[in-house]
Amino acid sequence: ALLCSWLSIFFAKLGWQNYIPSCKLSTHKDKDFQDVSTACLQVCTGYMMFDSFWLVKDTYDLGLQPLTEFDCMVIAHHFMTSFYMTSCRVIQAGHISAMILMLTGELSNPLMNAMFTTRFAIQLECCNSDNMMLLHSLLE
Repeated sequence: ALLCSWLSIFFAKLGWQNYIPSCKLSTHKDKDFQDVSTACLQVCTGYMMFDSFWLVKDTYDLGLQPLTEFDCMVIAHHFMTSFYMTSCRVIQAGHISAMILMLTGELSNPLMNAMFTTRFAIQLECCNSDNMMLLHSLLE
């Protein structure tokens, strides 16, 4: 929710800015815009790193080793995303594309969470029904 509110502030500011995709962040005259963009990149990079470590920790704590192919893809996605956002901060450009990708990721997040929930629910005796399997297949 915090990330979504920051993204909302960012896109409200974007509407008041001249859109030049290749411009450096420092060329924007509005300091608030620069601060919000940098904060979003920092928070999202931190979240990606935290989520990767938490995934590995949960896998070992729950005795689900080794990591599945899907888990490895998620960790690779988190690493590449963190690298992209960090490079945007280092070169001070590409922040707008990173924000747009974050927004699309946040918009698709409820569907992804529902897919994960149904995947784990199917493994439980109480929730392993035809309806749950159908819902899971629709979400995939």
